[in-house]
Formats: sequence, structure tokens, C-alpha cells
Amino acid sequence: MQTLFTTTNEAEFAQHLEAGYCFGMSCDWAQKSLKSQRGQGVKYKDQLEEFKWVIGQTAYETNKGVTDQGLISGMGLNVQGHYSGAIASWGALCNFMYNTAGLGTFIFCIDGPGGGHAMGYRRVKMTDVLGRSKDSLQWLDPNIGLMDFSNLGDFTTNVSAKLDELYGSGESDPNERLDQNYELFKVTI
Repeated sequence: MQTLFTTTNEAEFAQHLEAGYCFGMSCDWAQKSLKSQRGQGVKYKDQLEEFKWVIGQTAYETNKGVTDQGLISGMGLNVQGHYSGAIASWGALCNFMYNTAGLGTFIFCIDGPGGGHAMGYRRVKMTDVLGRSKDSLQWLDPNIGLMDFSNLGDFTTNVSAKLDELYGSGESDPNERLDQNYELFKVTI
């Protein structure tokens, strides 16, 4: 795992900013990743535009009855696929994202008794200057930053541990956990 950048939201995003900023940041990251040169994705925090996070937060707050898919569309992304279900385990969810959801850029939402949280996930095939192909795996959690992973094992081990620490059993109050359901939206521009 390589950390590409960190955020200053060391605990839960909503403790520092209003609900919906994580959604705005995740959509902004997805747009920038999809528009990046040669599909290399976002590598630096300054590639993102913080004012778009406010737009996402405002849309979230003023459109409580709108679905996540509607909010994603409102942020300028097209939803090309949608998966949802109960979270059996963080490791199983990471494997599902890699093996079943496959290649693409995704907005990834989790919820539970403590509310909800939006993140980003991206898996694309990259080709180097010598023509060698490899997977590029990125995970954005607005609470901690953007991470890059070398393979499925690296991704599953590190992301499942961090998700459990922040949103699962690592959260001492069961009423604050976000470990019940997920939604995964494959997005394009």
C-alpha cells in the first residue's frame, strides 16, 4: 500500500465538516480520475477542487429524498452499474469489489446505525512505456486520504482492516457503526 495523499479529517469526516462533504469529495475524485491524462487517475490532493465538496454537501442536505444515484448524476457523473447488499465482512466486500464489480471507477457508500459515508474505488488496467499491463487499484476515504495498492491481496488486507477499524468493530459504540449495507456505483463522465 502506498499513501498518495492524506486528508486532515483524522477522525470521522462529519465531526469536522457537515454531512455530505465525503460524498462531494468522492464524486470530485471520480471525475478527476476519469478525466486524467492517459487514465492515470488522481495522484495529488491539489488535483481536487474543494468547492465541489460544498456542492456535494449542499445537494446532499437539500435533497434528502433523492437517491444516491440521483445525487451522483447531479454531480456530473453517469451511473453505468449499481451493486448493493448487506456487508457480511469487510474482506468479502473488498473481494466482491475487485472480482465482481471489476474494472472501473466507483462511488462506494456504506451505512449503518451511525449514518452513512461515501468513498471512492478505482481499478483500471495501466500500460507502461514498455507495453506491460498491470492493475492500478486506488481507494479514497475522505476521512484519511487516497491509497494505491499493488494487487488484490494488498488491497483486501489493508482496506478491510481500515474499514473495520474506522466503521466496524473498531468503533466502540455499536450505534455509531457503518457496517450494515453497501452500495457501489460504477460511474463514467
